[in-house]
Amino acid sequence: MSAKRLIEDHYTLGKVLGTGTSSVVVVGTQKETGTECAVKIVDKSKMTQRQVERVYSEIDVLSKVNHPNIVNLLDYFETDMKIYLVMEVKTGGELFDRILDKGYFTEDEAWRVMKQIATAVYYLHTRGIVHRDLKPENLIFETPDDDSNICVADFGFAKFSADEENLTTPCGTPGYVAPEIANSESYKRGVDMWSLGVIMYTLLCGFPPFYSDDDDVLLELIVEGEFSFPDPYWTGISPSAKDLICHLLEKNPAKRFNAEQFLNHPWIGGRKKGGSGDRKSVELANDQKSVIKNSLNKSIDLTREATSLRAASESTVWKRRQQKKEDPKQ
Repeated sequence: MSAKRLIEDHYTLGKVLGTGTSSVVVVGTQKETGTECAVKIVDKSKMTQRQVERVYSEIDVLSKVNHPNIVNLLDYFETDMKIYLVMEVKTGGELFDRILDKGYFTEDEAWRVMKQIATAVYYLHTRGIVHRDLKPENLIFETPDDDSNICVADFGFAKFSADEENLTTPCGTPGYVAPEIANSESYKRGVDMWSLGVIMYTLLCGFPPFYSDDDDVLLELIVEGEFSFPDPYWTGISPSAKDLICHLLEKNPAKRFNAEQFLNHPWIGGRKKGGSGDRKSVELANDQKSVIKNSLNKSIDLTREATSLRAASESTVWKRRQQKKEDPKQ
């Protein structure tokens, strides 16, 4: 890419859509066609070299994908101080915020969301790409409509990985990482499937399967891999939905469902609209709304904290765990 190629020559930059510690997202309009887009402006001066390299890696991954359930990269530009990622604009907001608004999803609603996410993950995995940070904050609706399509976003931790290649970098968001990552072990693309299990569980009841205020305790709970479907929140939810979650939240990665198995499961492939469980779970969720809201709010505090979210791979959480493995007396 030529250094003389400036974004201002091709796009008009408009209002701010969101901000981060080292980036801002603004509305962009392509001058030639008038097409609207979202432009993520990354300030390299506010990032470490490792973080800048992660942006380059994200560009590399996104330049090789094109899928209706992935927020696709349209173009990119770079100056001495900034990197501009021109992305498809999505106006529906995060799945995270819809969980907050709704409190829970019916099985029909969860089915629609999970099928689309899994379709995108299947596409990525068949191309040797592991996302490594799937969570409701990184899943964006195209429009505010209830039946809007959903897209996978934020490929900052994504990596190309061959079928049998073991990855070793501990990264992701504590509440959604698989046991092998939580235990500082090598791992493969199955870590994405575990994350899908956490997301599906949370959608159907409004709170996560593993939770603690302490990141170290949370990771230990994930390593143990024990969870339940407590009443009244799971009363009325179909056995098929629970079965699929159990195949995703499988502690042994060799036994965990892959994306193809997920899409072929009866709850996904053979589900009929208005299936079992929805009406009863609606009534109970309304009765217990304040309790569910409180549980999810605790999860928000965890997943929104800057030091345990984006910087999870280099935070003291992972260092402390590694030290404990090397010296159990600590």
